[in-house]
Amino acid sequence: MTDAVAPCPAPTTQGQPTPGAPGAPAGSRPAPVADWVTIPELYADPFPVFERLRAEG
Repeated sequence: MTDAVAPCPAPTTQGQPTPGAPGAPAGSRPAPVADWVTIPELYADPFPVFERLRAEG
């Protein structure tokens, strides 16, 4: 008897469905993207960024 394991391919898609995709949870929505802020700005003064994200979210 051997402990051989049959190889299985790695998943090619994300584990959770995207909103609007078949099988997506009801009422789901895409995550907001803050492409208007840079990492240096966020490190320099994060509070205005957080306030804007909260207002937009």
